[in-house]
Amino acid sequence: MSIGKKILLVSLLGTVACAAVIVGIVSVGRTYLDGMVLDEADRTAHSQCEATTHDVFEMLSVQQALTTQQLNSAIRFTSSLLKEKGGVVFEEDTVAWDAKNQFTGDVASVDLPRVSINGEWLGQNADPATPAPFIDDVADWSYGTCTVFQRMNDAGDMLRVATTVEKTDGARAIGTYIPATNPDGQPNAVVSTLLSGETYYGRAFVVNKWYATAYEPVVDAEGRVVGAVYVGMLQEEAAELAQRLQGLQFGKSGYVFVLGGSGSHRGQYIVSQDGEQNGENVLEIVDANGQQPIKAILEKALAAEPGEPVVHEYLWRNEGDAEPRERIAAVTYFEPWDWVVGVTTYKDDFYAAAETTRSALGWMLVCVGLGAVAVIAVVAAAASFASRRISTPLVAMTDSLKDIAQGEGDLTKRLEVMSKDETGELAKWFNVFMDKLQGIIGQVVQCAHSLDATSGELLSTSSLLAAGADETTGKSASVAAATEEMAVTMANMASSTEEMTTNLSSISNAVAEMTASIDEIAKNAEVASTVATNANQLADESNGTIGTLGEAATKIGHVIEVIHDIAEQTNLLALNATIEAARAGEAGKGFVVVAEEVKELARQTAVATEEIGASVKDIQSSSGAAVASIARISEVISEMRQASQSIASAVEEQSATTREIANNLSQTTGAASNVSQGVSDSASASKEVSQNVVGVDQAAKQTASGAATTRGYGDNLARLAGEINELVGGFKV
Repeated sequence: MSIGKKILLVSLLGTVACAAVIVGIVSVGRTYLDGMVLDEADRTAHSQCEATTHDVFEMLSVQQALTTQQLNSAIRFTSSLLKEKGGVVFEEDTVAWDAKNQFTGDVASVDLPRVSINGEWLGQNADPATPAPFIDDVADWSYGTCTVFQRMNDAGDMLRVATTVEKTDGARAIGTYIPATNPDGQPNAVVSTLLSGETYYGRAFVVNKWYATAYEPVVDAEGRVVGAVYVGMLQEEAAELAQRLQGLQFGKSGYVFVLGGSGSHRGQYIVSQDGEQNGENVLEIVDANGQQPIKAILEKALAAEPGEPVVHEYLWRNEGDAEPRERIAAVTYFEPWDWVVGVTTYKDDFYAAAETTRSALGWMLVCVGLGAVAVIAVVAAAASFASRRISTPLVAMTDSLKDIAQGEGDLTKRLEVMSKDETGELAKWFNVFMDKLQGIIGQVVQCAHSLDATSGELLSTSSLLAAGADETTGKSASVAAATEEMAVTMANMASSTEEMTTNLSSISNAVAEMTASIDEIAKNAEVASTVATNANQLADESNGTIGTLGEAATKIGHVIEVIHDIAEQTNLLALNATIEAARAGEAGKGFVVVAEEVKELARQTAVATEEIGASVKDIQSSSGAAVASIARISEVISEMRQASQSIASAVEEQSATTREIANNLSQTTGAASNVSQGVSDSASASKEVSQNVVGVDQAAKQTASGAATTRGYGDNLARLAGEINELVGGFKV
């Protein structure tokens, strides 16, 4: 993958990651805010329900205060009027009563003293149209109801002996009584309060209806409770209050309700939604979870402090609803009337604002997502542009390094510095690296050319040296042949002189033969002198050739030193190139290979030059030895020439002697002895010359071998120079 694509990919991945994080944060925040909004909606529902319940409680409290005030006024008026009329008097005469329990309807027959006020028996008046003393006066004044109770028994049951309260049939509710014990076995609150000598204020079930009442005990002279007077107002007369409560709407579907808190009316609707369920007992009703919410509501309300709202949540499904919905109810217990008042509504009524907020958060999430997409698009475009700006010089640099690594690089090319950032810095330093690389390759090329020229010169010199050695070998062979021939001649001469000295008697007969022999000796001496002269010339030429070989070896030594210096410089240049390539990092890896190859070639060149230097030193040593040997050969040849000249002189003397042989045999004998001695000396000289010529031949062969070795080294140098030229030839400098 190209760096441009990597930059684009990294930018896109980073942007997508950031966008995902932002969207994730917004999404998490939305979820968190959803929870907060829902929690706040729940808190709002709770607080508003509780506040409304509290308001209803306060409304009832105000109504209760007004009712209590009226009851207080009425009871004070009743007490005052009763006192004014002399109080309640129980006559001795009795009257029979069929007393009916107002709760159970049970009837009990009792005989009780007649009750009179202001000397007037209250009678057993059940007809509302018939005026009843005292109670009608109180009812007219208080706009309520009034009752006079008579204690029926020791238990404390209170019988209505005179009342303005009417039964369902319209008759006065005389003959009914409040039992001291309720049907549930609990003491009746009214009777218990009266029997304790206290006035009872509160809600009471009177005959068949609930009233706001005040009961004041009537005691006899001994302080025993013997009855009570009652004033009360029918609670249903607070129709306006009940109507207002029924008409209250809380939220979309909320409403105010009132339930009976205890006793037989526990769980009975006193106020329901729109009054549709008034009087219906819903205590055992079951919600969608199989729970009894009304019972739970009543228990919570009665357990809490009066006036303190408590909240209960439950699932409820009305007819027509597909799924149950969460419902909330805030209730409190209004003890004076034994009412559990509350407010109930569906929780989702309060979720409208929450839904609006959630919708806004959803739109915000969509906008953030669209914004993230837009940012990704913008970043993609910017990253694409930036990646091109960054990758263009890198691609150019890569192409250049690729060409260099493949050995086909144009080292004259340079990158354009397009910016001042890291890419521009990279291009600038790449150009600096190319400048140095161009210089190094140029120097390597020059060194390779110098090495090539030096190897050519070395090859030429070695060729000349080999040719001179071959020529020396040939000439030394000729000299050897001549010396061998001269040795044979000297042997013949020695044989002749021996014959001459041993057989003087036949000298005369052999003069002619000796003359011929002397002539032959003269010829051989001339030939020997000529051969010696030629050998001397050949020795001089060999000496010059060997000197030339020594000079060539010296030059080769200098050339080898130059090559060695070039190899060391090339090694240093390769080392510098390796360092520069290492500094270039990944971009210089290709050139590291080239630098290592150049360094290896420089090392091989150094090794070769050392080997050539050693061979040249051997050649110099051999050429020096050859020069010394040839000098000795020259001396021997000079001696041989002198000997030949001596032989010539001897021959001349022999000729003179032979001419005088007849006259002076003794001189002939002395001359023969001289000749024999000269021949022996000549033979020894010839033998020495032959040995020296063999040494010259061996030295020449060694010279030829050294020249061949030198030529091999020259070939290696030429090959190395060719390889270096081939390596750096692909670079344009």
